Amino acid sequence: MPKKIINTVLSVFLLVVTLPITIIVAVYLLMRRRDIIAKKTYCCKNCKHFEMYSFNLEASSDDNNVKFSNILRGIPALLNVLAGDMSIVGPSAITPEEYTTAKSLFPDYEILVRCNPGIISEAALFLPKINTPESFISYCECNAKYIRNQSVIHDIEIVADSILIIICGK
Repeated sequence: MPKKIINTVLSVFLLVVTLPITIIVAVYLLMRRRDIIAKKTYCCKNCKHFEMYSFNLEASSDDNNVKFSNILRGIPALLNVLAGDMSIVGPSAITPEEYTTAKSLFPDYEILVRCNPGIISEAALFLPKINTPESFISYCECNAKYIRNQSVIHDIEIVADSILIIICGK
């Protein structure tokens, strides 16, 4: 219960604080004749499917722009937190296709949907992009470890790590 309260309060606070940025991004996307919000289907607790929201921003090859655009892209996901489909901190979001893949590659695959995914995850912070079956298994293992050992203190550590990575780089 405390995590749900923290998620709700923090989401409302961040949505209010980022409202001017949200308006600027929305106007920018409208001027470029693009959809403002992109949606992608993911699994949340108990394998329920939901649409994760993100700003429809283009990818960049510049590392600094990637960090900034990833932060911007994630602002609408705060609405998913308010809806109860995500947490601020949690395991990486997993698509239905990835969940099906996990069934064949990761023996403890059911643990991956025991809690809601996070906007911030340990796996996304510290592991390289998924591009092989081995890297996918590493993501599953990291997420399973988070789920088994989750606590508010550990979530605070992950948020602190993410802030340091944003400021100092990986």
